[in-house]
Amino acid sequence: MDIDIVELAFGHYYSNGAPLPLRRIEAIEYRGLSTFAQFFRGGQRHRCRGSYLSTQGQLVIEPCTLIKAYKPNVEQYWTQLMAEASEMAAALGQESVLLARMRLNGMLYWAKPVGKLHQITQMQLMGFQ
Repeated sequence: MDIDIVELAFGHYYSNGAPLPLRRIEAIEYRGLSTFAQFFRGGQRHRCRGSYLSTQGQLVIEPCTLIKAYKPNVEQYWTQLMAEASEMAAALGQESVLLARMRLNGMLYWAKPVGKLHQITQMQLMGFQ
């Protein structure tokens, strides 16, 4: 079975360099996590730092949010995800947000608490031994 990693990422600054209000960032993070829960049964939110070149060629490093999920058969949700990402970009006042899908070629484990390791559920993916 193939598994996709789906990521949605956005910066915490407007394109003019001003910071986004924290409430707006949190509202979009909640919206992204809710969307991922609806489509993928869950997701993860990570706050990190990202970089890009401004239209003037200047390096911009800013805080950003990355929302991630693992799911087989993402194709059936892709059009809806692109529309949702566009709406999030508009709500953030951003030129765009990043929406990415990558095929996972490996193994995904759901590990149970210590003492129940014999019950680990393994999902073996195609092409990996």
